[in-house]
Amino acid sequence: MTRKPTYEELEKRIRELEQTESGRKQVEMEEALHERQQLLEIVINELPFWFSLKDKKGRYVLVNQKMAEAHGVTVSDFINCTTLHAPELHPGGLMKMLERDNQVLKTGERIEVPEYPIMTSEGLRLRRLVKIPWKRNTGEVIGVISWSEDITVRKRAEEELVKYHDHLEELVDQRTAELQQEISERKRAEEALRESEERFQCLYEQAPLGYQSLDEDGCFIDVNQAWVDLMGYSRDQVIGRWFGDFLEPNELDAYKKRFPHFIATGEVHVDLQMVHHDGSIIIVHVDGRTGHDKRGQFKQTHCILHDITERKRAEEEREKLQEQLLQSRKMEAIGSLAGGTAHEFNNILGTIIGNTELAINDVPESNPARECLEEIQTASLRAKEVLRQLLGFARKSVFQLVPVQISPIISETLKLIRASIPTTIKIRQNLSCKSDTVMADPTQINQVLMNLCTNAKNAMQEKGGVLEVNLENTSLDETSATRYEGLSPGNYVKLTVKDSGHGIDPENIDRIFDPYF
Repeated sequence: MTRKPTYEELEKRIRELEQTESGRKQVEMEEALHERQQLLEIVINELPFWFSLKDKKGRYVLVNQKMAEAHGVTVSDFINCTTLHAPELHPGGLMKMLERDNQVLKTGERIEVPEYPIMTSEGLRLRRLVKIPWKRNTGEVIGVISWSEDITVRKRAEEELVKYHDHLEELVDQRTAELQQEISERKRAEEALRESEERFQCLYEQAPLGYQSLDEDGCFIDVNQAWVDLMGYSRDQVIGRWFGDFLEPNELDAYKKRFPHFIATGEVHVDLQMVHHDGSIIIVHVDGRTGHDKRGQFKQTHCILHDITERKRAEEEREKLQEQLLQSRKMEAIGSLAGGTAHEFNNILGTIIGNTELAINDVPESNPARECLEEIQTASLRAKEVLRQLLGFARKSVFQLVPVQISPIISETLKLIRASIPTTIKIRQNLSCKSDTVMADPTQINQVLMNLCTNAKNAMQEKGGVLEVNLENTSLDETSATRYEGLSPGNYVKLTVKDSGHGIDPENIDRIFDPYF
């Protein structure tokens, strides 16, 4: 017959089961605290600004490596200290810092100093300071959370952005060891876990930069309020969706190719174009790290997003200005060359015109050669006007605008052109303009038409074709006038030159006004 256990044996067995269950729950809490603390340390040490946490007695409980390095000390030098002297902290500045801490502890309200100067080894720097109360769920203020960011870049326009992430594994290991010692008792472990969660949530939600967490498939696990403000979406519209859904379509293929590299290296550093909720495109710089479990398997990606749209636009504008400056210098050089060349041709034309005039006087009107000499004289005088204009361009002169009829200039120019182009090219002109008097420089009109017709001739040199020149009246209203820079609504004369040649290559279309191209 089986012996029944005594009451004492049953009671002993129950105590053993209770101890086993208590130990299991404590291990689970320790692991949860470890994971939460690890994530907290990653976020804190990726912050690009100084961060610290003081208890109610003014002792440093937590600081990030960025702050420690800036003061020329280690993180351990801060912990449990109430003050720490540094080269840029004079006695008055130190007292002011303590006064602000006491004010936050007393009032429980946020304090922000938009700008204050400090002197460092790099010279004068400007910083922004924010202090907020660290509260329990009951509302009791138990410490002060502070962060201070360098805003010198903003104030000095386009200086290099301060690098705001340094990977510091020693700090993580040290802090983890400290937390493991603190959770030796169950009640203390629960309190530490609760405080850690509150601290992380406060930092995560109130951080000035956008944070995002992605799972191993690249889908959103969580985003903070700064991310929501930056992108315009609500959390419900983001959580669970793939990160690529928010990228500009042209960025998608490149992102897919980079993602395996991010996993392999464990770090994310990339500029991306993302689609805002309103459909606009913003450019963000993404910095982050990939998280792995204890077996080394990739699990999550934690990233910081910084809006660099304005900086990119400024860089593009600067490049455009540089191109304009280069074009201006090139035109100046061409002007100098044109001036010297024009003087030389002017001397040659003087000889041609003078001898032509003498020859005309010696040739009777009945002689056919006289008509040829008159054509030479007309062309030479026209060339002289072109040289005058070329000299005006070289000297940046202002050409004189006078009332001029366009039709006679077109007829005369086409007459000269006809003699210099092959018979395989037909010229059609339609001068149906009722009123063709405009304010212009006659030589410039002639030169524009000559250049356009010469280009058309070159395009049809081999196969022949048709050169059409049309002159007509047109009227621009307020809507159509906006398509032409510098024109106001009114009546105008429209000159059109059209040819059946091969056209202009797209890569050369922006250079049609470059001289000698």
